[in-house]
Amino acid sequence: MIKKISEYLYVETGVRGCNHGFVVTDDSVVMIDTPFMYSNSVSWRDEIARHGSVSYIINTEPHVDHFSGNAFFEGVVIAHEGTRQTIMGISPMEYLQVLANEEPDSLPLVGDYRFRLPDITLAERMQLHTGGRVFQLTAFPGHTPYQVAVYLPEEKALFTSDNVVSNTIPFITPQAHVFKWLESLRQMQKMDADYIIPGHGGIQDKSCLQSMINELQTWLETVRSVMEQGMSLEETQKEVNLLDRYREAPLPKEVVARTHDMNVITVYRELRKRHRAREN
Repeated sequence: MIKKISEYLYVETGVRGCNHGFVVTDDSVVMIDTPFMYSNSVSWRDEIARHGSVSYIINTEPHVDHFSGNAFFEGVVIAHEGTRQTIMGISPMEYLQVLANEEPDSLPLVGDYRFRLPDITLAERMQLHTGGRVFQLTAFPGHTPYQVAVYLPEEKALFTSDNVVSNTIPFITPQAHVFKWLESLRQMQKMDADYIIPGHGGIQDKSCLQSMINELQTWLETVRSVMEQGMSLEETQKEVNLLDRYREAPLPKEVVARTHDMNVITVYRELRKRHRAREN
């Protein structure tokens, strides 16, 4: 569903893959992330064409649902330097297999598909000035080490990538840094934002940042309480059960279950690593 947030900002939510948006500037269009599925890329491309040509694409993280659609659009691609390195190590077969399973008719249309690498990278922050608009990009490690938030000061809108998700289970991937993630969210709370566009879920107000902090703290505290009983990782996996929190998540139950298991493992390992560092 495409939502018009302001005169210049459009966001699509509720589709397979991540939330993505575009901003109409005085002379072109700037995209923030790209659609995951080919069919959605085509419809999104048609919608954008009504407003102008694409000059820039900003990718907010190194997961395939945020950048696979780059290949179907023009424009200079900007992302974290770690995102570029990550994409270089991923086979496009992962994406093509998704299309084969979910949109087989699109396979002949994508041709000799290759991921599009970022042309410009940042390490910590940058500002993009184009078409009379300003885009403030800030590295906020958390969901991965290479998360980038995009702030639009005129709209007071903040694209958080998967550092924030709403109405679903958080994705605490093996690359996640939970304590840095919490600090990133606290830094976002200092920003003057009326609209929060999470990586997944509906558009939110600023209160969702505290909700996400609370969610991560629940995971930390639950896993920590089990670990303090001297339980191993395997025992902790059996003991921790937060699945009731995500009964309404718009995901298949097996996906929620796998994500739950992944979260327990990642949090356990980070807490164990933190404990060992303190001992040394």
